[in-house]
Amino acid sequence: MIKTSQPIIGEQEFENVRNVLQSGQLVQGKFVKEFEDKFAKFIGTKYAIATNSGTSALHLALQTIGVKDKEVIIPAITFFATIEAVVHAGGIPVFADINSDTYNIDPNSVSKLITDKTRAVVPVHLYGLPCDMYGLYDVVPNNTIIIEDACQAHGAEFEDKKCGNLGEAGVFSFYATKHITTGEGGMITTNNQVMADTARMLRNHGMTGYNSHQEIGYNYRMSEISGAIGTVQVDRLQMFIHVREAIAHLYTKHLKEKKGFGVPIVPEYVTQHAWFWYPLRVFTTDLGMSIEELKTLLKEKDIEVRNRRNLCTEHPAVKPYHPKKCPIAESIAGNIIGLPIHPGMTLEEAIHVVNTIKNI
Repeated sequence: MIKTSQPIIGEQEFENVRNVLQSGQLVQGKFVKEFEDKFAKFIGTKYAIATNSGTSALHLALQTIGVKDKEVIIPAITFFATIEAVVHAGGIPVFADINSDTYNIDPNSVSKLITDKTRAVVPVHLYGLPCDMYGLYDVVPNNTIIIEDACQAHGAEFEDKKCGNLGEAGVFSFYATKHITTGEGGMITTNNQVMADTARMLRNHGMTGYNSHQEIGYNYRMSEISGAIGTVQVDRLQMFIHVREAIAHLYTKHLKEKKGFGVPIVPEYVTQHAWFWYPLRVFTTDLGMSIEELKTLLKEKDIEVRNRRNLCTEHPAVKPYHPKKCPIAESIAGNIIGLPIHPGMTLEEAIHVVNTIKNI
């Protein structure tokens, strides 16, 4: 089976983990610090704060700016963790529609949702494609903070500047399916020292000294084992992205004329797509089969694909927030499949995926 994603773990990761286990220091030691320093340098920010997940990273980032009882605008299509982080920080999620070409948050929709209660906008760089930040800069007022959800966008670039360095802060996930992994883990990136210091304090029970708790915090620390893996993984990140990009270009070249499918559109402002997914739009009427039938056919050919509906406004858990209709998101949700794309794929596997779809 050709998997949609696959972590790449080498001997250096094993060696680092062995060193951690032998040292006895299992939480926030030298490897976590090294990982933070390397990741900040990679993204181009002054600070990087490691956490135990991408969800907790977003929660902390929102907590540092204070969103309690304030509105936070997020896209109508994103993983549910984006909503959870807003709610856990005391905010009120407000759902903006998406752009029909990029599937990212639509600045025009955002502009209609800004109120006196709006505290933040969280653009999600979905599937590794940077959002239209120019459009957001134009509509987001100065008193509203942009925090990027870059959990799927490691290394993605908007006009030669990396995602995670385009707003007040960015957050990343190192879950097993991501570009690089620590098993579970996350990171906040920022140039704001106050935000960085506050996030470090809150991730460790609000401690400012051994027996001094400044605020009620959280147990969001990254383990030293995760740091030991991450500090090796980040050195390979750019190479991993180049492999993903090569596979994506192969897919687009051979599938762009295939009836029943729509290949991804990459705007000119994107100088690096991170290709977390290769999102292939499926037009079931033109194709003559349902998404489920397509997935079954591909599975029979040993091809695994991703397919999530991810329409935030339809979850029972968000009903108390009275989400408005988002017609573009509603028309697209569930009609995208993610083709296999990861650095462990061979050229032969990528060609097999292409030929299988071309022959449908």
